[in-house]
Order: sequence, then structure tokens, then C-alpha cells
Amino acid sequence: MLYLFDSNTLIEANNRYYGVDIAPGFWEFILREAQKTRLKSIDFVLKEIKEGDDELKSWVTTHKAIFDISSEEEEIQKIFRKWPIM
Repeated sequence: MLYLFDSNTLIEANNRYYGVDIAPGFWEFILREAQKTRLKSIDFVLKEIKEGDDELKSWVTTHKAIFDISSEEEEIQKIFRKWPIM
């Protein structure tokens, strides 16, 4: 099974309990699961996180292969259309 994570998952992890600089095991877990094709994200998440200026931006830039799913793919667009607009 493939799990997709959103930007908030990484941002909250970095800002609260699992900062890139203080909890390397968490980030290594993400890399391991991504290599097994169990955990991925979309290009839009990469773009959003790269707008910041912190350790997380550096991490996603180094590991951008995790974000290889295009937000333009038909299945992704179907999911976007189901989300409520806030």
C-alpha cells in the first residue's frame, strides 16, 4: 500500500517533535519507506515546503525524489475535487 503525505505532516513534524536536526531517526524512516515505495508525496507539497527557509526546506530539496508524483495526474485531480474548500 502506498501512503501519500501532505505538507502539514512534514511541517508539523519538523516544527514540533521531530525536527530534522534533533530526530534523524524519524526522517530516516521516511526515506526508508519511500525507497520501499510505501510513502510518497506530490510535487505540490515539495513546492510549498520549498517556500520556507529552514532545515525542512534543505531536507526536501535533498530528497526531492520522494515528491515524484505529479499533482496534474488524473487520480490526484479527482482527490483534489473531493476536498472541501475552506
